[in-house]
Amino acid sequence: MRKLAIALAVIVAVLVLAGGVILHSFDVERQRGILSSRLAAALGRNVKLGHLGLSLFPPSLRVGDAEIAEALGFKDAVFSTAKSFQMGVRLVPLLRGRIEVPSIVLEQPVIHLVKNAQGQWNFASLGAGPAAAQAGPPAPGAGISPGASVPPLEIEEIRLKDGSITVDDFQKNLPRVTLDHISVAVTKFAPDRAFDWTVSVHPPGPESGEVRASGRGGPLAKQNLAASPVEGRAVFQNIALEALAPFTGQPGLAGVFNGEADFKSDGAKAEAKGTYKADKLRLAVNGGTALAPLSGRFEVTMPEDASRLLIRRFELACGKAAAQLSGQVALGSRPDTELRADLRDAPLADIAKLFPLFGVRLPAGSSLTAGTLTAAVRAFGPTAALKESGTLEMRNARLSGYNVAGQLASAVRVMGVDTGGQDTAIESMRVAFDADPSYTRVPSASLVIPGMEISGQGGFNPAGALDGRGMVVLTRAASPVGSLLQKATGSANTVPFRVGGTLEHPTFLPDVGKILSQQLAQPSSPASKVLEGLGGLFRKKK
Repeated sequence: MRKLAIALAVIVAVLVLAGGVILHSFDVERQRGILSSRLAAALGRNVKLGHLGLSLFPPSLRVGDAEIAEALGFKDAVFSTAKSFQMGVRLVPLLRGRIEVPSIVLEQPVIHLVKNAQGQWNFASLGAGPAAAQAGPPAPGAGISPGASVPPLEIEEIRLKDGSITVDDFQKNLPRVTLDHISVAVTKFAPDRAFDWTVSVHPPGPESGEVRASGRGGPLAKQNLAASPVEGRAVFQNIALEALAPFTGQPGLAGVFNGEADFKSDGAKAEAKGTYKADKLRLAVNGGTALAPLSGRFEVTMPEDASRLLIRRFELACGKAAAQLSGQVALGSRPDTELRADLRDAPLADIAKLFPLFGVRLPAGSSLTAGTLTAAVRAFGPTAALKESGTLEMRNARLSGYNVAGQLASAVRVMGVDTGGQDTAIESMRVAFDADPSYTRVPSASLVIPGMEISGQGGFNPAGALDGRGMVVLTRAASPVGSLLQKATGSANTVPFRVGGTLEHPTFLPDVGKILSQQLAQPSSPASKVLEGLGGLFRKKK
């Protein structure tokens, strides 16, 4: 036992002495140049390394204040910085004066992603080679010499801890977005081979919000890193959409997003499909909030030129109602949209929960409690000033808390038409519309309720102010009622009216001009006789 202890002590003493010799003979400046050269060759950028220290237990190099230079054509001098990073080294090559790096751990790296006015990202040239991507003169100790042959970088494991990314989009002039608490792990990395990766990001907002993704990438495209093949799966958990609104260009966007997606890119075309759920969703600054979650499946693709996003399938489901959306969104400096949404026999009770989201307003105190809705809607034009057009068809619905017939005119109620109490039973309703950000036009609308057929046209502005006119046809008017209407309006079963007020508080008034024209069209009406008498006053005597 005593001999074993002595042997162990001798071994430890030898290791300590050997370590001392290595530490004493370790040429820091030379190794800094070698490391800088290999990293610069792999990244295609100048690399500056700060303090370099060697530890033998375990064998590792610790580097402080590392910097990666910005790409050519971008004004910032630095693309990325790291407070420190630690590189594991193999002991045997180290004893022979060489450094082989099986692992790298970066602590608190800061990366600045920039898209310039031409739509080019500053990270796209990473790995393109020093001649194509360096910005500024070589860093001290970089050791890059023209034509030098540098072995390809191979690292078994790369880890990034507690990093942050800032994103500036000068093509769309969007506000800066910062993503914090980023963790990345890459295994079996080599630029000319496929490798595995995982990423965890906490977007702005509640700490519970997180994006986790994992998959496989590479080999890296030498001239454009964004064209490298990649595939994987992403999970979105409790993402606060209002915190990402500046990045998406939708300042009124709000809600909580959850979902998952499988994605794949071959370096040219990219595609993704998955599911989502959005709670308390809001789309516009002055818009309302959905009263129920919106969810569904989606499938999108992007062509090689990244000029547009093709929406193959996007479900908008709420309860038992589900709309199918498809189309495309053109990207770039002038984003443009062409989308179509179709809805078939959806329960109105479910659809009504989304009315605030799309700016649909019912009369104050009312609600749709029954019936179905079929709709075909097209959205098109510049994304920032989207236009919409389409048709809405409602059947067997009930508008609770509002009496349409009773609001049209008190005369209608006393003429024998049943107004249905406090509610409106809607047998059918059809509305055609076209809208832009400044006004919504309704070229035609028809409504059938018990005892009445109502038609009209008009429109309203973003504040909900109404302006329209229409005609009520009484389908159940008795003979005395018809005689009374004939005398009052010049028609036995029609009542012209005008619409004013707002969507929440509409007003209905007799259309005096239309009534007068109807009376004048009847030779026996009092109005026509008065007009005939007035004409006689100016008739010349023979």
